[in-house]
Amino acid sequence: MEKNGLIIIDKDPGITSFSVVSRLRKIFGIKRIGHCGTLDPFATGVLPLAFGRGTAAIQFMEDYRKSYEVLAVLGQERDTQDREGSISRRISREEVKKMWQTGELARRIGLASKEMSGHINQLPPMFSALKHKGKALYEYARKGREIERKARPIHVRLEEIALLCRADLPAFLEEKNFIPAWPIPDGEEFFLYARLDVSKGTYIRSWIEDLGRKIGSLAYCENLKRIKCGPFLLKTNTPNSNDLLAQYDKFEQDREKMFSYLQEQGFLYTIADAFADRKRIQLPGDKAKDLVRGKPVFLEEEGLPQYDPGEELLVFYKKTCLAMAFLQKTDNRRYQIKTKRVFISHENL
Repeated sequence: MEKNGLIIIDKDPGITSFSVVSRLRKIFGIKRIGHCGTLDPFATGVLPLAFGRGTAAIQFMEDYRKSYEVLAVLGQERDTQDREGSISRRISREEVKKMWQTGELARRIGLASKEMSGHINQLPPMFSALKHKGKALYEYARKGREIERKARPIHVRLEEIALLCRADLPAFLEEKNFIPAWPIPDGEEFFLYARLDVSKGTYIRSWIEDLGRKIGSLAYCENLKRIKCGPFLLKTNTPNSNDLLAQYDKFEQDREKMFSYLQEQGFLYTIADAFADRKRIQLPGDKAKDLVRGKPVFLEEEGLPQYDPGEELLVFYKKTCLAMAFLQKTDNRRYQIKTKRVFISHENL
């Protein structure tokens, strides 16, 4: 049986998204595995991975909105905008404390959070995987080079924001079920928590740094967790790759046992689960086989779902998702299915 579908991982802290892919290749024994929505090495949370011919679905998942919880430290900036970088700017704790005690910090947060919500422009950070002349920006940044970038339009929906002092932090984070991936650094006294829902291409690290500058306290990301990616939510039982490697070893690296375990635990998803908002077309067996083999498939207008011209549709045979496609009118009452990507090989239909 062809292995084909999606698995949702809670990305382990301290490793890259590509490292998670490498671990899954070892467990599944297949090379064709890819991820949707890169997470920074220091971040955790929802990382969808597609395997087999399911990797063809990733291009249609790239526009997913994503939701995050972030804990920021006030009083300093770091060159990477997160805990892994070196301190580049700082102000005294006394100055932050004074703004806190007078209520000035809360007032500024109220104003700045409105300015930084909705449709805004954001300058991508140098420590990012964006390419310049074929090289990732972080490669230039590590050599101390600054590359000119253009601000890009993004959309931010700020769902919650709170100022916290160290004494309030443990109870607050427990209430939010937001467990930091490492101990909060000693000596830091003032923090900011935010929950955001954002569009494709938004850098939470940059958003936090920009907010810190607007409120005059400076800030960097100490902890970042993605809690939603498109339709996929972070659940209490969502495994990380270390969990899966440990289970794989318990099965004495028997891949079939491991795959059955993943299915039984509900950790595997179908390609269709990634596109619950798409309209669907059902094909009979003969037309399904023709479609998967690349032959022209025509449908009569009667019985088709209402759709907009060029709208993406999922094509099914029974419960099997065959392809992402759109309909092209050929005459008054007939349409041809034009596939964008096929998700299954004809041998497995």
